[in-house]
Amino acid sequence: MKTLKLLFALLIVIAFNACKKDSSTAPPPTEINGSIEPALTTGTWRVGLFNDNGTDKTDKFLNFDLTFDKSGIATAKNDSVTFIGSWWSSNESGHLKLNLDFVNDGSFEDLTHDWSIIQQSITQIQMSHSSGDKLTLNKNLIK
Repeated sequence: MKTLKLLFALLIVIAFNACKKDSSTAPPPTEINGSIEPALTTGTWRVGLFNDNGTDKTDKFLNFDLTFDKSGIATAKNDSVTFIGSWWSSNESGHLKLNLDFVNDGSFEDLTHDWSIIQQSITQIQMSHSSGDKLTLNKNLIK
């Protein structure tokens, strides 16, 4: 009887170990740590949210595609107008920032800030500014 109980306990242990999830088959993480350049300089982006000190002004940026080239040129364009600015990233005391500069470029001048990265993935970058402004960029997945 002791042997039967021991065999039963051994079978339970084997069954539980067989059900463990294999971490080697998990999909790779989508979070980007340390740099936004690889994601930002690939493809086109849209403003998913622009909150100007508590006021949602996302509509100002509808129908604009944004591109960020590796040389630091930021372009925002729709079917009738193009705005040119600059961008660069920095790491200040361990805080990743995206600096946008669209000075004298209409609506896009509102985005001229040194944005603190809150959360990022290959398809979305969420940012905030010390003024209370919030900005989310969403990657255009279908073009």
